[in-house]
Amino acid sequence: MKYIHMECLRNWLNSKSSFKESNPPGVKTYCWKVLECELCKTRFPDRISSPEDKSKIINLLYFEKPN
Repeated sequence: MKYIHMECLRNWLNSKSSFKESNPPGVKTYCWKVLECELCKTRFPDRISSPEDKSKIINLLYFEKPN
């Protein structure tokens, strides 16, 4: 496998996470299992450079960030 849709990869990576919100609300905790390819065991970075524009950073992991 050489190419994958960015959104498909993000969805798969986020499916490897668990989420917990504190009570009272205000603190959110995200935990990921090992972020590696299930086939070759290569670790995934949390962000990559855009192939078209190396200065543009693309986050692979999505989570709500505090204001």
